[in-house]
Amino acid sequence: MRKPVKLQAFVSAMILIAAWSSGAVAQETFSLTVHAEGLRSTKGQVIFCLWRESAVQGFPTCEKGKPMAKLTAPATDPVVTFSGLTPGKYAVSYGQDDDGDGRPQANFLGIPTSAVGLSNSPKASRKPPSFKSAGMEISADTSITIKAIYPGP
Repeated sequence: MRKPVKLQAFVSAMILIAAWSSGAVAQETFSLTVHAEGLRSTKGQVIFCLWRESAVQGFPTCEKGKPMAKLTAPATDPVVTFSGLTPGKYAVSYGQDDDGDGRPQANFLGIPTSAVGLSNSPKASRKPPSFKSAGMEISADTSITIKAIYPGP
């Protein structure tokens, strides 16, 4: 009768070791609250995109890129919270959609004419900012404010 008890204890210990070593232990997650500041208009909505360092294809343009997450908020209260983030480097971009067509307005050259913003407020230039200039480390619950800019006329 003793052999089955030892075998059961051995199997239980192996299952626990396998679960621990495979990363089955829950990793702590965090939230990032983002507020858009300085919008000239309260019409429409603000589209916020969250980017992770490991996947920045199309950054910073939400419509052309592949952000990790996309949230919208009314332009009257432009605040969103991204939840369930694991520690790492992230960036946020946003654009104001004044007319409700699902994308920020732009002129015929593709330059935004409505409010846009990026985390870390990188310096404006003739080309889109890099993820590196807009990225920030997230390792705790974080709240940021991103000032709106108006690149076009």
